[in-house]
Amino acid sequence: MKRDHQGHDVTTSSPDAVAKLDRFAEDFLHARDPSAILRVADEHPECALAQAYAAAMHLYSQSRQQIDACAVPLLERAAALRSSSTARETLLVDALSAWVRNDLQGALALFERIAADWPRDLVAAKLAEFLFYQAPDYRRHLRFMERIAPAHADTPPFLAMHAFALEMCREYERAERTARRAIELDVDTPWAHHALAHQMLNQRRVDEGLALLRDLAPTWEAHVPSIGGHNWWHVALLRLAAGDVAGARALHHERVAGVAPDTVLEHVDAISLLWRIELAGVRTDEDGRRSRRTSRHARRSSASPS
Repeated sequence: MKRDHQGHDVTTSSPDAVAKLDRFAEDFLHARDPSAILRVADEHPECALAQAYAAAMHLYSQSRQQIDACAVPLLERAAALRSSSTARETLLVDALSAWVRNDLQGALALFERIAADWPRDLVAAKLAEFLFYQAPDYRRHLRFMERIAPAHADTPPFLAMHAFALEMCREYERAERTARRAIELDVDTPWAHHALAHQMLNQRRVDEGLALLRDLAPTWEAHVPSIGGHNWWHVALLRLAAGDVAGARALHHERVAGVAPDTVLEHVDAISLLWRIELAGVRTDEDGRRSRRTSRHARRSSASPS
């Protein structure tokens, strides 16, 4: 049994496994590429937590085929280690298994149990955040974040999560203060930028929002494509709100469509942006065809040997 950097017990005797789990947590929470965890799960089949984390990354795909083919076997491997797993690991595996079954309420109840006993477990909190938005239950989401806030007063990834929960509940003053605190501590916190993008649009602070995101946008290149593409989608919405339809269309072509074409998130962003542009009175038939061509080209490229 080893301990991770937050002091949690992990069912492995390998310092290498713990170091790689810690690196995964850093990458995942900071929106950097977390895919190395898939190799860690293969390298350390004795570690239930590695199996669970790898399964969670497949759950984010929201693809039934990928979940059944990749997440389920990893969770089965983790479940087979149940007799030697810690209580925290067991609850996480159970929460992710409920997610596989689309039992989002059951999964959230288990994540709440993790938060109650291990409030420093930010990976579990980040996974729960996704489900709170999917469920959705914004007040319950905020209660969850408020419960673990004392353990993370100066932790930028948590402050970004907390700010988003506050913003979704329209507690705008606290949300902005919390997001700006995250950025003050580490400007390279793209989920805090995301929370502010929501707020600027909802409060109709369009020019201020565009100026703020223009200054922050250069940092997005260092993160997974999905967060950069999604934040650019928010910039496009602000441009639409400013009456700049041409600018929004340009962002669709250059920054939103084709960034991560095999992901559900990009499809939702690209389609919803075209829909909003059509609501503004501009036909987007060719834009949609271009998005599909870009998506097919990217899939062929990603399948080609490097």
